[in-house]
Amino acid sequence: MKKFLSIFLLVISIIGLISAQKIEANVEVTYSHLSQSAQNELQDFKTRLEEYINGYEWTQDRLEVFIPIKINIIVESQSLSSGTPQYQAQFLIATPSGENYYEKKWLFHYSKLEILTHDRVEYHQIANLLDYYIFLVIAGEADSHELLGGTEYFDKTRGILSQGTSAAAANWSGRERDFNQILNAEHSPLREAKYYFYQAVFLIEIAEGIDKEKIKEYTTTTCNKLMQVFKRRPNSKHLKRFMDSH
Repeated sequence: MKKFLSIFLLVISIIGLISAQKIEANVEVTYSHLSQSAQNELQDFKTRLEEYINGYEWTQDRLEVFIPIKINIIVESQSLSSGTPQYQAQFLIATPSGENYYEKKWLFHYSKLEILTHDRVEYHQIANLLDYYIFLVIAGEADSHELLGGTEYFDKTRGILSQGTSAAAANWSGRERDFNQILNAEHSPLREAKYYFYQAVFLIEIAEGIDKEKIKEYTTTTCNKLMQVFKRRPNSKHLKRFMDSH
């Protein structure tokens, strides 16, 4: 019975990897300290963002899996810019597997009449930021299921980044720097380490640790890849993010 259960769990896991699932985002927006008029303006902001994210099919890739995403937005202030309300906020996006990104200062315009759509050509402060981080998260998740499997989604992220830097270079310079670090030669072993780490976890937790030689191989490779990054960039925040999560 125990052996049957192990095989059953293995099959279910594989089915999960090859079936198109979806992203589910839970957005929390904090703005209670703002003026009443600002609060009224932001009343539907949470719902609009969740509809934008959860109502869209981000990828048809065979390795797409269910990704629960938590987004926290703390709106700190409101001001007028060219007669339009502009907000300054902290932005945090996180997944259970540790694809976590934080921005201390996000500036954006928003009104209750705002239309968020994926079918657009022009740059949009809110939509482009969401697209950028959603695809960045998908890329990180895909790297954990297939060796360098996130490359396609990093390419999509790069396209959004390029549009952002062209339209608002000052606001996107930090994102551009972080993105380039993730993909540079010094950090490429970190992407590989993520894959081997999750392969080891799979063998331990789903396959009940039966293949000890493979577990040893994957864990050794994980440590070696992490050490490669540490030797080159000991203060890397991307390495720290992985270590803190795992």
